[in-house]
Amino acid sequence: MWSIWCARNAKVFDDISMPLMAVVSKIKAMTHDVTQAFSSMHKEITRIQPQLISWQKGHPGLIRGFDGPFMRGFHGNIGYLNIFHAEILALMHGIQICWDEGLRDIICYTDSMHTIHLVQYADVSTHHHGNEIAIIRKYMAKD
Repeated sequence: MWSIWCARNAKVFDDISMPLMAVVSKIKAMTHDVTQAFSSMHKEITRIQPQLISWQKGHPGLIRGFDGPFMRGFHGNIGYLNIFHAEILALMHGIQICWDEGLRDIICYTDSMHTIHLVQYADVSTHHHGNEIAIIRKYMAKD
């Protein structure tokens, strides 16, 4: 899905068309990376049926290396939330996981300009997600 989403965004935002086989190659490479990442944890990989991850159920995230390989995924389930809250929680938990694992030079991607604006510029002292945004800012200010 990540490769399809990236190809779609390249077309929509930059008017760059990616050849179908290039997208398929990226998907195969990522599948290999994920298989390798999990095969070191378990001797036998259990096949899991694909599931639709709904923003109404949680806040998923993906941590990748600087050159693209999968490192870790996460998903938090807190019940009903809006898409903006899911974006904030995914960003906060992703940064916390990276920090806990010793990763410091972090680049975060989101398609939510609202999230970027609030995290970087806005006064969120009275915002209903202000606590989570304050935690994100605390990590951003660390060395």
